[in-house]
Amino acid sequence: MQTPNASTNTNVSIQISSLEALMNLAGELVLGRNQLLQAIGSDDKRLLETTSQRIDMVTSEIQEQIMRTRMQSMGTLFDKISHIIEELARQSGKQVGLSTTGKAVELDKTILEAIGHPLIWMIRKAVNHGIESPDIRNKLKKPEQASIELNACSEAGQVNLEIIDDGKGIDPDTMVAHAVETGLISEKEGLDAITEPEKMRFVFLPGLFADQNAMDGSSQFAGIHEIKACLEKVGGTIDINSTLGHGTHVRIKLPLTLSIIPSQIVKLGEERFAVPQVNLSELLRIPANQVKNTIEKVGGASVIRLRGELLPLIDLAGVLGVARSFIHPQDGLRHPERRRTILDRRSKDHSTPEPDYGGRERRLDQDRRYHAESALNIAVVSTGKYKYGLVVDTLNDAEEIVVKPLGKHLKECRGFAGATIMGDGKVALILDVARIGEISNLKTEHNNKQFETISGSQKAQGVENAFLQSYLFFCNSEMERFAVPLEMVERIEKIEATRIETVGGNRVLKYRGGTLPLIALEDAIRVAPIPERNHYQVICFKINGREIGVLSTPPIDAAQVKLTLDTKTLKQPGVMGSAVLMDKTTLILDIRQIVKTVKPDFFNEVCGNG
Repeated sequence: MQTPNASTNTNVSIQISSLEALMNLAGELVLGRNQLLQAIGSDDKRLLETTSQRIDMVTSEIQEQIMRTRMQSMGTLFDKISHIIEELARQSGKQVGLSTTGKAVELDKTILEAIGHPLIWMIRKAVNHGIESPDIRNKLKKPEQASIELNACSEAGQVNLEIIDDGKGIDPDTMVAHAVETGLISEKEGLDAITEPEKMRFVFLPGLFADQNAMDGSSQFAGIHEIKACLEKVGGTIDINSTLGHGTHVRIKLPLTLSIIPSQIVKLGEERFAVPQVNLSELLRIPANQVKNTIEKVGGASVIRLRGELLPLIDLAGVLGVARSFIHPQDGLRHPERRRTILDRRSKDHSTPEPDYGGRERRLDQDRRYHAESALNIAVVSTGKYKYGLVVDTLNDAEEIVVKPLGKHLKECRGFAGATIMGDGKVALILDVARIGEISNLKTEHNNKQFETISGSQKAQGVENAFLQSYLFFCNSEMERFAVPLEMVERIEKIEATRIETVGGNRVLKYRGGTLPLIALEDAIRVAPIPERNHYQVICFKINGREIGVLSTPPIDAAQVKLTLDTKTLKQPGVMGSAVLMDKTTLILDIRQIVKTVKPDFFNEVCGNG
């Protein structure tokens, strides 16, 4: 993730109430500092603990208030777009009406400035090339005045934008056929089985619309891959649905801020790195005794077969030039790593002789990779055209980090998007997932020449898997399984049952110096109650800017699945439907509806359409 360049307009309007809130919190922080000094001087551990909790709570409130000062409403951008549409319609002789919702939705000033150009670009394309002239619309029996909708909504810690027009649109089948003809897609096998929305993902292939006369409506999408790249630089995603003759629906998701982002901390030796969670799909740990049968070599590249999909692996240490090391299980000391590749198992068939090593390195049949320390830790990441597994030494906890720009002496270092300061005062670099893919010479998702040896059926399976959706699977009781979109999950915590309190009839958890409300699924939907256990898993969600935890029992798993939703058989309020996933009936939950049923106070602020 990269932070966009600062705009020339460096002024931010701040309400007096926000400044007063910051002043009050600054006073609270000073009091906390004084109490902390007193606790340290008196060596009072109890006072030290309570003071630390107080400082933690005040710091979180200051962080929230500071972020609010950077937030600006979408109204300014929407008004600018309204004037642009009026001018374009006048110049082209077209009649275009604009409707907007969500002008009050706020977004970080940096992100708002970064998305201004992409949004205006798409609006210009829609008016100039997507909307038909009045006489053509009359022939097609469409309203003479075309309509463009611009909607914004804040939801689940992000901002959703929609651009909807009723213009020409484009035919997904024609687009896919053109991609095959031009060689952008190597084979058409398997593409007939995917849905039209899935076919529309090929709209972002670079060079697809180079010949704009080859497809009706192609002019509206020429250059859309560059817009996608601009949005991804600020952690955004874009999805397009279009129907020939009926129009186009663009969906954009953006983070609320780039200054503080949730990240997964990984380690190489003693060095720590941060992987932005917006790029993180899942985490894998392959036991030592399974490495030999799990990792494969395809076209000279190390890959892992993940649920039928061949996923290329990148050794982060090799990309960054970090010397590999390991902690020996016998003496507990760190030693240089002798394995040269991921597949090197120091056995007869999988090692390269080292003439400078005279010890008992290789054995005929016994695989030396059996210690727990020899397990492979993989962070599966994706961004735009790249999806791969990043091999690291250790997977640490997920943390919210403060993004700092790289210093001038590090500007030429490739593979990093910034830096952050960890709790112990040490610096951790933030990985640029897209740049690491480029450094490693990964090919694009749809034209990967390294895997040409794969059979046609495997390629078809790979195309199908490119459109899988990530879900988190968990249980409430032993007999029922549930799933929620993985992108909605903030974090997962394992807690002792004794930490759960009931106050005023509500379950709560002492959590990070504050109180986290808890709910169980049986509070909102008709399911078997959660059994009594010594430990529970708490799945944390952020709904309308507030965190809430859902109690669950192990096992918890994340997987990418192609969902065929049954919206009739087991549907109920809070349950969108059911699906047979991994040979078991699974209820797909509507977390927002569940929280609304149990905690209606979370929805005091109404979200705009979209």
